Amino acid sequence: MASLLYGAGLRLRECLKLRVKDVDFDYRQILGRDAKGGKDRVTMLPQSVIEPMQKHLARVKALHERDVSSGHGDVELPDAIARKYPRVPYECGWRLVFPSHKLSVDPKTGVIRRHHVFVNYLIRGVKEAASTARSMLCGTRSVPVPRATPRRARRSSRRAWAAGGAWRRGRRRRSAARAWGLRHTGARCWRRRRRGR
Repeated sequence: MASLLYGAGLRLRECLKLRVKDVDFDYRQILGRDAKGGKDRVTMLPQSVIEPMQKHLARVKALHERDVSSGHGDVELPDAIARKYPRVPYECGWRLVFPSHKLSVDPKTGVIRRHHVFVNYLIRGVKEAASTARSMLCGTRSVPVPRATPRRARRSSRRAWAAGGAWRRGRRRRSAARAWGLRHTGARCWRRRRRGR
């Protein structure tokens, strides 16, 4: 999902609302519907994403067939398409490319269906991958990557709102690094602090 965001230049909301029929492997393009400003736009599909995307869509199709057999295979449609074409919500082309891992109740209609993946899962995964990559590039493979938990997110956001200036944020970063046993060596690289220093 992150490689699709980066390679195709999709916005986060466009990627989450992407449908199977909007991915065109022949022309190597993606149609982003209801994008910024309520307009549709066409963007490229990177070559490196095609094979993993086809495998992922095969899994999505199997999941869709399993949901249809259990009676929960419909999907939310834009505008009045569901009223005009009553069988369209059960077609595989209208499925979301990145469906949720669990069924949930639609608050508007009360229908049980799969919605798109929750936004925080993607954001958390990208942050953890970036943190791991940064620590590996700086030569500190033993740096522990803190797990993103709701409590930690609440505390860090509360501190960010409480602290007004950039100098406070820098001081907070340095104190957090000291708590992890790291020292700042410049250019956003953190190294394990040696004992005795």
